Amino acid sequence: MQRSLFVKVLVYHCTRHIYRAGEALFTALSLPLSAGISQAPYLGLRLALNPNTLKCYLKPHFEAIDAPLYHFRPDASLLDAIARLIASLDTPEMLADLAPLIENEIALRLCHSPVAPIIAHYLGSEKGDKLHAVLDYIQTHYREKIRTETLANLAHMSLSGLREHFRRLIGISPLQYQKQLRLNNARKLLESGMSAAQAAYEVGYESPQQFSREYRRYYGLPPKSSLSA
Repeated sequence: MQRSLFVKVLVYHCTRHIYRAGEALFTALSLPLSAGISQAPYLGLRLALNPNTLKCYLKPHFEAIDAPLYHFRPDASLLDAIARLIASLDTPEMLADLAPLIENEIALRLCHSPVAPIIAHYLGSEKGDKLHAVLDYIQTHYREKIRTETLANLAHMSLSGLREHFRRLIGISPLQYQKQLRLNNARKLLESGMSAAQAAYEVGYESPQQFSREYRRYYGLPPKSSLSA
């Protein structure tokens, strides 16, 4: 078993979220996250569930809570379901039928866990649906110039309403979200061996110099620090 000194850190908008063995971070949103570990090797699991499945198990009495990232310790029953999902990989002939059943169980247990109010806030409301439509658009078009007016029209909101709603739920503005997507994807390209200039153009920057400034500002290091050896 890992001792407490083995930790994983997720960074979102300059905020560090630290969790240890047996702990988890839950988000109902697609966020541009950076991750690091205190010591290798590190074994972890990222599980993406269908939002519609989660919504099916929501109860109307849940009080919505605004938290883009939520740190919690899964109980034994939830961990058991996750372990069975992993074990189902050993029976490929049953995987297509078995995995969806276990994923449904995991979704149900999450909707009866401390993260249920988070799910209700981001997936169980009209505003949450509008937010997801905006996030999906930015993720698809992050390399392009995005006008806030386009996002406001997509969400059927005023410009000021969109900015306020987005910042309240995500913690940053839509254009900051786009910038973080660009920088996170550029970092992956750098780690794969792509040059800084190539990575800058690939994620939508018109100027490698601007990319270098924003990369250093966000990560605290120049792009060349992430170049694959």
